[in-house]
Amino acid sequence: MVDQAAIEAQLDEMARLAPQKVPGLNAVVGLDMPGEGGGQWTLRFANGDMTWTQGMDPAAEATLKVSAKDWDALGRKQLNPMTAFMTGRLKVSGNMAAIMRLQALLQ
Repeated sequence: MVDQAAIEAQLDEMARLAPQKVPGLNAVVGLDMPGEGGGQWTLRFANGDMTWTQGMDPAAEATLKVSAKDWDALGRKQLNPMTAFMTGRLKVSGNMAAIMRLQALLQ
């Protein structure tokens, strides 16, 4: 089972890599993980730097919705983001340009 501590460790790693992987990105993205082990987070990108907080910011310009299990698989590089999207395991809404840039953090 995936727990919130593991998810937040993955978010910390994404924040560490963001300046190299998504330089110049400016966006607020909601992360919604319904079900066991899940929760909601907000990812904020400012000039490629990323911070995250628990809870969903209603002003997020884009949202990712994925189960905690699939998020864990994405973080471990066991699930390709495009495959997850095409099979409905990863749902996105809002600013597609920002979402497409985020793919670099998940590969």
